[in-house]
Amino acid sequence: MADEPNGSIEVVAPTQILVEGKDDLSFFDEFIKHALDEEIRNNIQIHSYGGNTELEEYLLSLEMAQGPIAIQSVGIVRDADENEASAFQSLRDALESTDLNWPIPDEVNVPAQGTPSVTTIILPGGGRPGALETLLCDTLTDELTFCVDEYFKCAERWTESARLQNIAQRDKGRARVYIAAQKRPHLSLGFSFKDKYWDFEHPAFGIVRRFLEVVSDASGFPLARE
Repeated sequence: MADEPNGSIEVVAPTQILVEGKDDLSFFDEFIKHALDEEIRNNIQIHSYGGNTELEEYLLSLEMAQGPIAIQSVGIVRDADENEASAFQSLRDALESTDLNWPIPDEVNVPAQGTPSVTTIILPGGGRPGALETLLCDTLTDELTFCVDEYFKCAERWTESARLQNIAQRDKGRARVYIAAQKRPHLSLGFSFKDKYWDFEHPAFGIVRRFLEVVSDASGFPLARE
């Protein structure tokens, strides 16, 4: 289940997943509905902590929000942006800056054991720069990728801003160009997940499935394996 961004925090599940913003919230909410059965979904709660500078404060608020249900496992998600190692260190710094004494992961997608267990994932994964949208663009067919990239090649001839985009910015634009070619081109990225514009069965999303497996295992509610 997903909380609205900037809403009040209430802990209602032992597994807590924290994401950067509302698009990531929509993605994980829809992906979990697609990939996991109801029993597992009921043990997972998703929150948006907002921007990276807000993570430390959100962690403190999450700890204080615990009631009858104790947090067993926390998964923290963020984009790599220009450098995965820097993004991972930023997460470690946020955890170290709190007074929670939560365990601090030494590696991406490897849980730091403790109470609660803490696992991180940096998208798109594989040490690459980029964002959630980079992972989404990995699922496009070669033909669609060609068409989307041709748009940007054309745009670069006419606007300097298109030439100055980093990988994360470029892939955010590429994802929106793809949405613009769909039956409802006005949809936001978040609503494109609800309308199933992306193939959640694509192997590119294996990194997300593995992350959910690790976080669920750490909570004591492992995912069923085929």
